Amino acid sequence: MSFEEDIGQALAETRIHRGRRSRLLTVGTTELPYILLNPSRVNQGDTVVRRGVLRVEEPTLLLLHRPMQFNGFSDDEGDRQDALIAVGRMAHMPPARYTNRDMQMDVIDGKLDRVLADLDKQLDADHDERTGLVSGPVELWHLSLLVYVMQMVRTSAGGDVSDLARKLRENP
Repeated sequence: MSFEEDIGQALAETRIHRGRRSRLLTVGTTELPYILLNPSRVNQGDTVVRRGVLRVEEPTLLLLHRPMQFNGFSDDEGDRQDALIAVGRMAHMPPARYTNRDMQMDVIDGKLDRVLADLDKQLDADHDERTGLVSGPVELWHLSLLVYVMQMVRTSAGGDVSDLARKLRENP
């Protein structure tokens, strides 16, 4: 499969059952603990459970120089080209070699739905509002984590823009 096909499959098959309940931080780095579930390819009926932490950097205003022309948006057309301001974040994924100390992988006896329900109950009992609970295709687990981060960034983006605009107004 090509990378584009892998991303498409990960987007289609990744399910975010539980996300971080609060927005990502706009100052400093947000740690996103996660539990990622995949059906086992080796032992039918078992579930692969990966636990780890994703680090998501604070949002950054990026000034993209002349990425596109804006015509018809102002009275002063001339040769002027506006720049586009974008809000972005950087996410640090745990390495695929499972060498990250924060990463753990287990195979649990039981189908994904049962393991998912058990873990969701445990997170509720622990009052854990930070840990994401995600499932996706086992061969694309790393892209499922990317889908999770993209969802968390999308959820936080509106607040990020408001916070950054407020900071710019306060400290021009």
